Amino acid sequence: MILRGKIIKLSSKKTVSIVSKKKIYKKKYKTFFYKDRKYLIHFNCLYLKLGMEVLFTYYKKISKKKSWKILKILK
Repeated sequence: MILRGKIIKLSSKKTVSIVSKKKIYKKKYKTFFYKDRKYLIHFNCLYLKLGMEVLFTYYKKISKKKSWKILKILK
């Protein structure tokens, strides 16, 4: 599963917080709304900045909450 998200926090040396938005349609109200989810993601590069968009995927368990890895930097 490959997801897309935006960096919202540089937590520590090798951890980054990313928020991923999903667009959902409600039939009853005939409207769209967004649902957010935060992920803690492992990375090894030093050139990530706040606001960058990245692609990430599930990876082996690295710590208690961290089990995702960055694949590609988009912007």
